[in-house]
Amino acid sequence: MKHLKMYMEPHAGERPSRVDGIYIDLRDVDSVSPAMIVDAMKSCGVDPKEPVGDLEIIALIDPEKPPRGLDLIASLWNLVVALDLKLLKTVETLRIAQEAYRSIAIRIHEGHLQYNLGIIALLVPDITIIPLRARSMARDLKIYAGAAAGRILVETCNQKPLEELLPIIDGMVLVSCS
Repeated sequence: MKHLKMYMEPHAGERPSRVDGIYIDLRDVDSVSPAMIVDAMKSCGVDPKEPVGDLEIIALIDPEKPPRGLDLIASLWNLVVALDLKLLKTVETLRIAQEAYRSIAIRIHEGHLQYNLGIIALLVPDITIIPLRARSMARDLKIYAGAAAGRILVETCNQKPLEELLPIIDGMVLVSCS
């Protein structure tokens, strides 16, 4: 489990011994500010005054309606913009996202493996996030998408290792399951 990156959503249940990144859901937010990120860091037990080093901020957004202020956040922290494929309506949005953001992740659509594979082939994301309810897709994504999927992170409610997925995933995202 040492090789796994640990990301944490603010207000997630348990806190890992180390936090490699913050996972913040901005899908229903009109604009984001540095204060929101600082609050999220504090909620995850990360001191915003300490040098953050390799700490990543993964911002989950609606690709069709991204919040304003992401460019400012990207200039202050190591930002990865995660597009929620369940909300994606046009392929043109992917092209715009590629031009707008330096680092892109995708959160796959549960239950639509071929759709996910097609988007991965078009976008070649840095990170692919597997939602809590779609864990069974992890193996298929690794087999069919391979390195094109980038790093694979799995959402989970607790730190209990996902034994069957450990050889194929790169990290976990601790989310609130209430």
